[in-house]
Order: sequence, then structure tokens, then C-alpha cells
Amino acid sequence: TQSCIIIGKCANYILADCDNVVSIYLEAPREFCVKNVMNNMGVEAEEANSLIKKTDKYRAEYYKYYTDGHIWTDPVAYDMTLNTGRISFENCAGIITEYLQRKNLIN
Repeated sequence: TQSCIIIGKCANYILADCDNVVSIYLEAPREFCVKNVMNNMGVEAEEANSLIKKTDKYRAEYYKYYTDGHIWTDPVAYDMTLNTGRISFENCAGIITEYLQRKNLIN
């Protein structure tokens, strides 16, 4: 009944036919992700790589299982895909906000 943000859990697939839904996929090169994990979790590069690999495997399997074999990284399944390795999280937020305004979902 109210606006919300759903992160993951196949939301883009489950809510694909809803007019008031925007699906956004954030991606970045592995090096960028490794540095983020190292900084945020205080781990070395080897462990960061391992964590990312395990998480990506889990996400891929989860998405495939609950979406009849679809691929979670398919950009066509989203309204937009942003590369956070090329544009800051803050700028991504600005782009998303502008997109929501253009779709008349927010003022």
C-alpha cells in the first residue's frame, strides 16, 4: 500500500508486470567490488574474492531456481543498469531519483 524498496529476492521478475515498479541493476567490475568488500569488511583481497564468488553463485542459483531458469544479471530484465565502478553511488542515486521523477512515481 506504500512505496518501498526491495533489494534482491527476484523482485524485478515477480513485479515485472506492475506499472509502478522500477527495477534497477547495479554492477561493477570485480576489482572495484573487491576493494569495496576489503574496505567494508576489513578482509584481504583473497577473502574478498572468495566472498564475492560465493555470494554471486548463491544469487545466480537462487534467481534461476525461482524464475524458471532466468539469469539475474540479464540487463533486459531491468529498467536500467548502472555501473557503480564508473559513477559514484551518490550519482547513481541522483540518476535513479531523476528516473523516478520522469516516470511520475515521485515528485
